[in-house]
Amino acid sequence: MRWYGIFGLLLIAAMVVWVWKRGEGKRVVVFPRPREAQGQRLEGVKLKPKETPVSATHLEELTVEVSQLVKVVIGQDDATARRYGARSKAVWKLGEELPEEAVTALLGYLRLTEDVLREERVDALKNDIINVLRTQRQVSPELSETLIAMFDSKAYGVAMLDYCIQHLGALQEASQDAEERARIYACLQRAALVPGASYAGTALIALVHTPGEDDEQRHFVNERVASLLYERDTHEAARITATQIAAERDYTELLPLIRSIVRDESLSATQRVAAIGALGLFRQREDVALLEDVLSKKENVRLRPAVEAAIKRIEK
Repeated sequence: MRWYGIFGLLLIAAMVVWVWKRGEGKRVVVFPRPREAQGQRLEGVKLKPKETPVSATHLEELTVEVSQLVKVVIGQDDATARRYGARSKAVWKLGEELPEEAVTALLGYLRLTEDVLREERVDALKNDIINVLRTQRQVSPELSETLIAMFDSKAYGVAMLDYCIQHLGALQEASQDAEERARIYACLQRAALVPGASYAGTALIALVHTPGEDDEQRHFVNERVASLLYERDTHEAARITATQIAAERDYTELLPLIRSIVRDESLSATQRVAAIGALGLFRQREDVALLEDVLSKKENVRLRPAVEAAIKRIEK
């Protein structure tokens, strides 16, 4: 058996020599290396893909990941469109350096008025999206324009409009663009002129924090505070905000009205607590008697902590 093996090897060697002899003088095809073979089509030859720097590959993966996250957030992913939890969770994974196309898609979604989710969940989701857009390293100037357009359209619920005003106030404080600040300020003024809406108070808070507030702007805030306290159809939240601002800015001319709120048992405890707190900030000695009178009535037990705190502040 050993001789058969040796004989077989000798036979193979002889065939190789014969083939080599026949190939003398003929061109020998040398297959190119993968990089040299770019653009060539050689049947039966499998070329390695073009090498890509690790950093570029990572960037492409991030872009794909962000693109998928955005689809989930705005409800374009069928598997998660009806799952608020999944969409909300995806918002907070977006990061602070979104590509322009992602920002554009999110801004487009904010303008939509329809979604498969319930309205309160859509409002919460959009609020989170706006928060993410505001925290970008480069905040898009289109964000404030989008929020202004949304507010002026009145095509959304009151809660969403309130969110718009809240974020516009923050954008006004952060903006370095005078024209953008002016557009935002004008929108906040329009919001403050709607006494029956909660966002009138939200707008007042933003207006109080207007950078470089001048006399005309301060006068507007003073006038709106007084109007919201006097008008009967003022939204409760707006009246509470006006009460607090009146005390913080020491609008003593509004004290008689604030005292009447403290006495008015037909009003909600929340409104009365705000007015009691305001009296504590004004620190007028004559108000101690009024507060003690409120404290003496059993039906005002819910007001006790606020009354005691106000008296303590006045007498301090």
